[in-house]
Amino acid sequence: MKRTLLKILICFLLVTMLSACVLGTPTPDATPTQTVSPIPTIEPTPVPTVIPTPTPPPDKVVEVEERFVVSQRLYDYFGYDTVILTIENVTDKAYDLKIKGNYLSSDGKIIKTDEYYMYGFAPNSVNYCMFCPYIDYDDFEFVISSTEYTGEVLFNYVHRAQYAKSWIRENGNRFGERVELKNTSQKHIDKAIEVEVEAILWQTNPRALKIVAHCAIFDSNGNLVKIDMNPIFWNVGGSDKDYGNNEARPGSMTWISGTDNIEYKKHCTCLIGIMKVEYFTGYGN
Repeated sequence: MKRTLLKILICFLLVTMLSACVLGTPTPDATPTQTVSPIPTIEPTPVPTVIPTPTPPPDKVVEVEERFVVSQRLYDYFGYDTVILTIENVTDKAYDLKIKGNYLSSDGKIIKTDEYYMYGFAPNSVNYCMFCPYIDYDDFEFVISSTEYTGEVLFNYVHRAQYAKSWIRENGNRFGERVELKNTSQKHIDKAIEVEVEAILWQTNPRALKIVAHCAIFDSNGNLVKIDMNPIFWNVGGSDKDYGNNEARPGSMTWISGTDNIEYKKHCTCLIGIMKVEYFTGYGN
């Protein structure tokens, strides 16, 4: 009887052990991990950057008197054809130039003629001359005649920037604060009442100079937006004090414009053609 009870006890223990191995030790439920969806990457809207348009190739290139290489380029200026000549003196001498431009009809007849002069055009240098007749014509031709210049070549002292500085004027009046356009925020632009664009030159002669010039300003899209056939830069630079000019200040021609197409006015360029350079002896002289 004892043996029978012992066998029964042993069998019960074996069954209990096998049940524990099969079921295993229960573990607490794990805290479920929250599934996080990836945030989609949003690309910022690109802001268009206006890059100055490269200078287009000339319409015509000719050689004159074996002294000058002349490139001709036609531009639209408020509906009128305007011609800009780039003139290179390829000699080692200075010259006075007479530049005659004829505006022709379709049958070759001269409608109008303009004449301009360059005095003391320096050797191995480049200059510009502009023809803007404000009339309709079909063709253009030019004639250049020259004589050797023997005076002091003040042309060599004059330096011209090809960029133009652009400013906006704010605070609601012509005498308000001026901020350079390339450094402005939208807040400045919203308050702007006008844009000023300056074509700049300077000189390195100890005496102040008077400079008569032609000047053209282009927006950063390459469009001709301002032309002045006879700006005069008075009392430019020099360290002499005869006329109260104590510093080498530059000369500038300013184009005042509205705030339309303001992005294209941030990076304006300019061409300045020097017609005459002489010593400054007072305003009006």
